Amino acid sequence: MGTHIDNQALEKIPFGVLVFDSKDYNHILFASRRAAQVWDCRDAEELLAYWHAGLSHGIYPGDMDRVFQDISQVSDGEKNEFQITFRILTRKGAMRFVHMSGRREVQDGLIYACVTVHNAEESDVDMLTGLPGPMQFSSHVEALCRNGTEAGKYAVLAFNIERFRLINERFGLREGDLCLKRLAGILTRGFPGGIVCRYAVDTFYVFTQTAHMDDALEIYRELLKKQMSPEWKCVVNIGVFLMPSRELPVGVCMSHAMQTCRSLTGTNGKRIAYYDRALEKEIAFVQYIEGHLEEAVSRGWIKVYYQPVVRPREFDTCNRKKVPRIQ
Repeated sequence: MGTHIDNQALEKIPFGVLVFDSKDYNHILFASRRAAQVWDCRDAEELLAYWHAGLSHGIYPGDMDRVFQDISQVSDGEKNEFQITFRILTRKGAMRFVHMSGRREVQDGLIYACVTVHNAEESDVDMLTGLPGPMQFSSHVEALCRNGTEAGKYAVLAFNIERFRLINERFGLREGDLCLKRLAGILTRGFPGGIVCRYAVDTFYVFTQTAHMDDALEIYRELLKKQMSPEWKCVVNIGVFLMPSRELPVGVCMSHAMQTCRSLTGTNGKRIAYYDRALEKEIAFVQYIEGHLEEAVSRGWIKVYYQPVVRPREFDTCNRKKVPRIQ
């Protein structure tokens, strides 16, 4: 913990406090005793041991991307403050809802966040669009799956506005908010029998019956053309996960839909993809590589080579760049 953090003063605050570096917001620099108790830990030492000093270990997997997406906007300087309600996994294995609000201090470049236990699921409504938040979405979907009669005929769709940040930068936050409101309205009208939620800054989810999905997507496309400003050049990618059964956890379905949606980022023309075996293998391969990077480095399987950079006119080597290669 850095010496510039006033630990004693932060401990006196009557709610949990976390401090992390804006350049590495997964790495916790300070946790107050009250913050530790939110995760059923006695003190900061026990909390950081449970987390392995990283915030990601204490967040419910289905909410992790949404939390870090909100915090990253503060880290990148896109906004100064954030507020988010999400699920955590305590040291005792219980799932709990918490509310976190934080801001980035310009003087020291640190993000200071307050964290409290959140019990009011009914208040989980997105203030900008009026849509249900992630908690209400999960709760409603679970109830429908539990009480529904059409087993195996549901789908979860993830909608992501590609490069939404550019809309904010070019046209301002007010236009960006208008874009989000328009998309929320389009999804609500396009999927009248489904459940729509705003999950993160530029991400929405829809839960619907597959019998109505194709017609709903056609209505959605028509509304998107009519209501989205051409100046925004708004590109919305859609990832579709067809639920094989009602027993599959909602978080898993949402994760598969979002992974499918992300597979479209940077592609030309194709704006919708369905989760299938080929994509499942591709995702598993990427996750394996990411999960074994440290082992590969420690065992010397990854070597760094210096590739020459050549000037086209003179064909002279003007520089070298590092290129990692797997042996």
